[in-house]
Amino acid sequence: IEVDFPVKNKIPKFQLLYSDGKINALHPVYSPDGSSLLYSAVDSNGATTLHIYSFFNKKDLAITKKDDQAINGSWSKDGKTIIYWTNSNGIFRINTDGTDNAQIGTIKNIKGSPFFSPDGSKIALTVTSEFCSMTTAIIELFDFNSITGKVSNAISLPADL
Repeated sequence: IEVDFPVKNKIPKFQLLYSDGKINALHPVYSPDGSSLLYSAVDSNGATTLHIYSFFNKKDLAITKKDDQAINGSWSKDGKTIIYWTNSNGIFRINTDGTDNAQIGTIKNIKGSPFFSPDGSKIALTVTSEFCSMTTAIIELFDFNSITGKVSNAISLPADL
């Protein structure tokens, strides 16, 4: 990934990101301070990894491995942790430097990025119901214990809101 970044030490209002053609870059999300971009990279074999691109030092860091099959990450409020889901129905958290990659829950039928609540105590994500078609999704909320790193107490929001 390369970035057209014409203003030194300042994030411009418009930035052009483009791939070298070896990967597809998907699901970009700015860091809370706007200095970095988290995205999913999919290679020609379908393997997915999460990357963080720093606008200031123009460095791209793969924070997950291909075997992780990481998809759709999002940032914690302090910008130090990423949560993401995998093809194996797991929710994981990882530090932004790629360390401390740990599964925090197993949830079936995940269909979108997990997100931290503003205070970091809950995680919200979209799942499809086992009783519904693939086009019908519900939102589930989980308590998140930042000390143990585990999710619990799932609450499903009604699909007919």
